[in-house]
Amino acid sequence: MKQVFESENIRFVEVSENLIQDYLVMVNDYENVNRYIGALQKTFTVEQEIQWVQKKQEEKAPVFSMIEKESGRYIGNIELMDLTEYSGELGIALTAEMQNKSYGTEAVLALIDYGFNQLDLQRVYLRTNPDNARAIHVYQKCGFREYGRNENHVYMELMRPNESSQMEHLHESENDDAYAVIGRYDPEGVNYFIMTDDRSYQGLESHREAIRFAMQEASDHMIRDIKEAEAKLDKTYPDLHHPIAFDINKAEAKPTDAKDLLYVPVLLKKDRLNNTFYDCDYQNENHGEAIPYWYAFLESPHESGRYDPSDFDTVNQSLFPEGTDQLEAYEWTTDWSEYFDDGHEWWGASCWSVYDRKMNRYVVIFASATD
Repeated sequence: MKQVFESENIRFVEVSENLIQDYLVMVNDYENVNRYIGALQKTFTVEQEIQWVQKKQEEKAPVFSMIEKESGRYIGNIELMDLTEYSGELGIALTAEMQNKSYGTEAVLALIDYGFNQLDLQRVYLRTNPDNARAIHVYQKCGFREYGRNENHVYMELMRPNESSQMEHLHESENDDAYAVIGRYDPEGVNYFIMTDDRSYQGLESHREAIRFAMQEASDHMIRDIKEAEAKLDKTYPDLHHPIAFDINKAEAKPTDAKDLLYVPVLLKKDRLNNTFYDCDYQNENHGEAIPYWYAFLESPHESGRYDPSDFDTVNQSLFPEGTDQLEAYEWTTDWSEYFDDGHEWWGASCWSVYDRKMNRYVVIFASATD
């Protein structure tokens, strides 16, 4: 059994058919294990466990068997399921014999460290039975916070710590007049964030902090909207109460001319099907590529033709009333946040940051055009 990593008292090894009998004893223990792991059947067979091991090995899944260092005894299994580039769901099961010996806490902390530092995840989340008070206590000790609950599950999560995540020197300009103008249009798939910085302008690094701050604001706004919808519908959607995962260190920027970014196309005509034709051409034949700002605003998937270039110009004039001469703009890659994932699969996604030297404020624009 190949060891992958270790903690103070535990060796984390690859799952193995050599441990099949240990697995069976654990998962078929209904009172202490089976009823907490969501099993639909009460008894697992040798054949099923062998298939499970072989499947995990083929997938190279991050699932590990835990072995007590001192005695060599089997402790249980722990894994990260539904793995994405940014997040994974934690699952753990301990044998009855090894419960209440602090192995659960040690194992969870070790897997969190592995997920954050080896797999570069930004979020680890989990679901557990509301009746499993012991497990909930362990997760809370490990830093998980509850973000939803229903009769079947308690939903908990832990975000990767980031020393710069608070960014107290940045402030969203919630009362900026431009927000009122944007609110009259509310273009589908395009989000705007206007902010000021207490510190002096630091060039590209200031822009990086601006897009990080904007993504955190986008996450907070999303959760707020979900809660408002729950209140109106008298329903709960705990699965949706998780923040947007992102890794700002992956974001790469290139300078862009503000005049090019804010280019306002000329509307040549609209046909009887409301298809629009402009003086510039953009054919998005390959879904997922970066889309121009004007295209994201004017040609959204469900609202194509709803706005004219004059509407686009009105929004931009409210955002940048002093013109473009004092603007410094960057276009960013969009592989650093799951916010853009749906756009990658459909019409495209883009991210821009703009600093206005004269007004000393930042505007961040996210675009993710999805069906």
